[in-house]
Amino acid sequence: MTSSSDRRSAFTLIEILVVIGIIALLVGLLLPAIQRIRASALSMQCSNNLKQLGLAAHNFHDDRGQFPIGVRNRAGTDPLYLQTWLVQLLPYLEQDALWQGNLAAYRKSRSPFKNPPAGRRRWCAHL
Repeated sequence: MTSSSDRRSAFTLIEILVVIGIIALLVGLLLPAIQRIRASALSMQCSNNLKQLGLAAHNFHDDRGQFPIGVRNRAGTDPLYLQTWLVQLLPYLEQDALWQGNLAAYRKSRSPFKNPPAGRRRWCAHL
């Protein structure tokens, strides 16, 4: 007869498979919830960024009496030729470093296609 001290205390293959199955089930239940939370956070971030754009546009209007022009296109007289309304809002979006880079790029070259002034910024994470 074997005594109880001779037996090995180890997990059987069935026990390990049951534990793995339970873990897989829990992960399967948690993943959709995590994805919903991420989607909600992205939506909140996007709406906050759009709100900031709206506030910046209204601050621009308060300072200058008009909303920013879609694209500045007076080639001969405009020092910031082909500047879009988003670039014009940079100082009102607390993006002073990017605005200064924009002005420096226009001093180097008047063509924003050869020397992109402000780069690209995504206002909504899912775009």
